Amino acid sequence: MDNVNVLISGIEYKLRKLSEQHKITKQVNQELTARIEEQENLINNQKTIIKELQEKIRTVSIAKTLASRSEINDAKKKIGDMVREIDRCINLLNK
Repeated sequence: MDNVNVLISGIEYKLRKLSEQHKITKQVNQELTARIEEQENLINNQKTIIKELQEKIRTVSIAKTLASRSEINDAKKKIGDMVREIDRCINLLNK
């Protein structure tokens, strides 16, 4: 009978230990799940920021392209004005 009581108390002890380990593991699992959710939210926020920045880069590139075209057109206009002025000066000299 004593052997049975010793075995039962040993099993009870092991069950308590196992139950404690289960509670600890469950708590750690919940904490890790919460961290995963936080990291996923952070990743999603960063993806959104990346998309916004890529759109800004695209917009700036388009603006620079348009600005450089405008500068080219302005330069062509100025050169055309200078050529006309030179032609007038040559005409005045020839008279």
